[in-house]
Amino acid sequence: MRFTIGCFTLGLLTAAKILGQQNQFQGSVPTGEPSSTPIPLTLHEAIERGLKANLGLLIRDSENETARGERLRALSALLPQLNSRVGETVQQLNLETVGFNFHFPGVSIPTIVGPFHYTDVRAYASWTAFDYGARKNYRASQE
Repeated sequence: MRFTIGCFTLGLLTAAKILGQQNQFQGSVPTGEPSSTPIPLTLHEAIERGLKANLGLLIRDSENETARGERLRALSALLPQLNSRVGETVQQLNLETVGFNFHFPGVSIPTIVGPFHYTDVRAYASWTAFDYGARKNYRASQE
C-alpha cells in the first residue's frame, strides 16, 4: 500500500514538472520602451515583430553561433599552427662589471662598449601529420 502511494505521489510530481515547463518558443524578449498607446500593425508587421523578439529563435541563433565556434576550434587543431616573434634590443655594456679590466701600456681599451642594436625576428610553424583525436572531434562538431 505504501509503495503504491509513493509511486502515485512520484507520478504526480513528475507530471506537474513536465506539464509546468514552458516552451521556449512561447516566450519573448522585450525590446524597446513599452507604450501605453496601441500601435496600429499590419499582419506582416506583427509577424516580423514576433520573430525578432521570439525567445526560441534567439536561443537557436545563439546555439548555432556556439556550434560554429566549436567547429572552427576543432578545425584549427587539424591545420598547421603558425607563430611569430619580433624583438628589438638596445644595449650598452660596461666591461669592468663583467671582469674585463685590462691595462696594457700604449693601448687604450674602452671600459664601456655600445650602444649597439639588434633585431630578432622569428617564425615558427608546426603541424601534426595525423591526429586521430582531432579528426574525431572535427567530425563530431560537423554533426
